[in-house]
Amino acid sequence: MMTGVSWKRSIWLVLAVGMSSLLVGCDGAGAQPTVSVSSGAAHLDWDSASFTVPIDAYAMSVHDMQVVGAAHTLRFIQCATGRDELTADELANVREWLAVVPLANSWYFGRWDAPYIAAHADSSGSWPSLGTAAIGDMDSEILSNCVNENEKVMEFESISPSFGYISPIGDTFSNLAAYWGEGFELAEKDQRFNDLVKQRNECIKQQGYPVTVPTRGESAGVKYEANWSEEQILKASLAEATCSDDMSFTQQVLDLVPAYQMQTISQHEAELVSMKQLLDQRVDAATKVLTAAGVM
Repeated sequence: MMTGVSWKRSIWLVLAVGMSSLLVGCDGAGAQPTVSVSSGAAHLDWDSASFTVPIDAYAMSVHDMQVVGAAHTLRFIQCATGRDELTADELANVREWLAVVPLANSWYFGRWDAPYIAAHADSSGSWPSLGTAAIGDMDSEILSNCVNENEKVMEFESISPSFGYISPIGDTFSNLAAYWGEGFELAEKDQRFNDLVKQRNECIKQQGYPVTVPTRGESAGVKYEANWSEEQILKASLAEATCSDDMSFTQQVLDLVPAYQMQTISQHEAELVSMKQLLDQRVDAATKVLTAAGVM
């Protein structure tokens, strides 16, 4: 199975866990005016170590991304092979996209959900391969053209900033990632965020681990050494997660995000509603394509 998709365009880039470092200004940490925060405003899913914030309601859900991703893969295989009918292996590859639940940005503010990390070895999840091994061995120019130029393939692309699926500049959905990030940017300038980070990082130090110095509003956390074994990394991740869980760190810092993100929603609600309608139409169209192909 092909695991690398270097010929795939930027819309599928997974946002770095440290995305906040690109969003937060150099100055003003702790100086942001205080806004009212509601406990539990951000939803934490402890079964999958994932979270959702208000603007996620205007993007694709995990199920939406599974359906659109499967349709995208089906169309890609058709383009690459030049035939409409897929082999059993190719259909199995398409169906994989309907079953996998990836994680992205779960560790945005550092490790949490120690039971999940203990069970899954700190894995952040991944989508299936785009096509079978046989397709992966095809001419790279053909594959690149199918992804970047074929309109039928490009019709089905997932959009969800929380999971790292963003649009190129100038696209109908290009503002969604920026709107998603505004709440995080402002939350990281809130003095309550800095106080929570300090408390969590003190706990990490007490567990005997070095801490990366927080800068530009980042939450930092364990300073992982390059020569650590996988076992050492796992133990450090569990220590950080336990410190976070014991003080409800992740819930508290994420609850700051909706307080600011609702301001963004009120300013751009009409645009956000319009984007969600278009995304729903994309999911509906993908469902019809998969149904016609016998995948659903």
